[in-house]
Amino acid sequence: MSQPEWGPVVAVLPGLELEEWHHGRILIMKISSVSRAVVDAGSAAVLDFHARCQAAGQPVLLAYDVSPRDIAVTPYARQAVLRLTRANPHLSGRVAVILPRSALATSIAAFVVMVRSTGRPKRVFYSAEEARHWLEEGLEAATP
Repeated sequence: MSQPEWGPVVAVLPGLELEEWHHGRILIMKISSVSRAVVDAGSAAVLDFHARCQAAGQPVLLAYDVSPRDIAVTPYARQAVLRLTRANPHLSGRVAVILPRSALATSIAAFVVMVRSTGRPKRVFYSAEEARHWLEEGLEAATP
């Protein structure tokens, strides 16, 4: 696969940054806060990404990167994750969750595994590079 085309990192709010790779076909969401404002803005960004993928006939290739900081999943954030997991089940793709190696991250990993997937398999990674490689494999598989 050719080298990825990186877009700029966009700071949506303090605690939420978005980065697009491969001309917007992969979305990396860097999360360092679970405030309601960040959860709501992140949810809106994911749903917008779903709509763009559907319009382009492309898979949803998304990473939630919470590796820079240990954060706890609040009940509000947990409900948002469940809503997003169930949104647009007809869309295929892959979802990576990038975590730090910590005791708190273990509980997040257990939550990720517990949430039933729709048409988008999800995996937990402790390396951003491994997660990006897995997402790029999904991009290669979707490219005729």
